Amino acid sequence: NDGLQAISKALKECNQIQELYLYNNELDDDPIDEFCQLLVKQSDLFALGLEFNRIGYKGIDKILKALIKHQKLEKLYLNQNDINSQASDGIYNFVSKVKNLKELRLSNNVLEDKAGLSLAEAILLNKNLRVVHVGNNKLSSEVAEKFAEVITKNANLKDLDLSNNLFIMDELQILAEAFKESSLELLNLRGNVVSAEEILAFDAVLATVANMPR
Repeated sequence: NDGLQAISKALKECNQIQELYLYNNELDDDPIDEFCQLLVKQSDLFALGLEFNRIGYKGIDKILKALIKHQKLEKLYLNQNDINSQASDGIYNFVSKVKNLKELRLSNNVLEDKAGLSLAEAILLNKNLRVVHVGNNKLSSEVAEKFAEVITKNANLKDLDLSNNLFIMDELQILAEAFKESSLELLNLRGNVVSAEEILAFDAVLATVANMPR
């Protein structure tokens, strides 16, 4: 990607970047090494936004490895890329070890249950996260109970987006019940796989958690 190479070269001598946003630049996995070398040097990096690109599991694995020692990093935005289940190990290592991370946005990727489970397990080890968005990632029954555990055990987590996944009513009810006993302020469960009959049957449960603050 010529644009990414140009950005990396232009910023090569900068070692004090605190915020870097590269939205909608058609960034992909090749080449990304030079960009990662730039990231490694940014020990003061506070926020990184790479949304609306085409970064896949190979690229995100390299990016997360470049960031893993950055203990000042609080915000990472990765919505709308091509990150899939093969990124599970990299996501787990990063989220569980970067203890200052407070906001992680991964919506509109293809994490599926494998990477979704790794993410949930990592969140349980990172008590500082306040915002986690993983809407539209083909998450299903295999991760519902683990995210329910996240909801009940992570007292600092205030905003969790699980919308537009593949949860059916049984899983949605598990998540809704966990929400009732938690300190979470916003749980988004909209757009999951629910029939009209089920919506009517459990309308009272969903109404309080679909996308509403306490």
